[in-house]
Amino acid sequence: RVHGSGEHKPVFWQRALTGGLTGAIGAVIANPIDVVKTRMQADKSGTRYRGMADALVQIYKAEGLLGGWKGTSPTIFRAFIVNASELATYDSAKSAFIAYGVFGDSLANHFSSSFLSGFVATCTACPMDVAKTRLMNQPFDARGKGTLYNGLLDCFLKVLRSEGPLGLYKGFTPMWMRLGPWNVVFFVSFEQMRELVTRKL
Repeated sequence: RVHGSGEHKPVFWQRALTGGLTGAIGAVIANPIDVVKTRMQADKSGTRYRGMADALVQIYKAEGLLGGWKGTSPTIFRAFIVNASELATYDSAKSAFIAYGVFGDSLANHFSSSFLSGFVATCTACPMDVAKTRLMNQPFDARGKGTLYNGLLDCFLKVLRSEGPLGLYKGFTPMWMRLGPWNVVFFVSFEQMRELVTRKL
């Protein structure tokens, strides 16, 4: 409670931190599957792996147990940024729309806030997505060390030098076309389900 009246509403940084930490924890757990997904998508011939299970086995045999956690740092940072951006933007936009009388706590508000959330998340996370994909897809030597990039910072610097700032935003449109609808479906569904549960309680 704040000064004895009303509920304390989290400020922007608290919303961002909460969403970011949740995303980071999930990224650590799911990283092996993300590695498999990334490598299977990059396999133009379609002959490198027979399926997800085969990919996991091959990665383990060739790179050891930690092979599934290649590119963990950019994956964690990306998940933190995406979730922090989505949650903080959605909650802040929703509150602002209500405070300034643009929308009430309505479907129009939920749709607009979630659409904006997806756009902001794409803007903030696209550079990390580019770096994550390149780190995971680069060739590795016998010691399991990447042959193109020495890490996240090295990847960023090399992309900037060779392709300029826009190189970090390659794939922006398809990423937004994925995150935009996802945010709308997720947040609108969440609000509708929360309202339904609240009515029943």
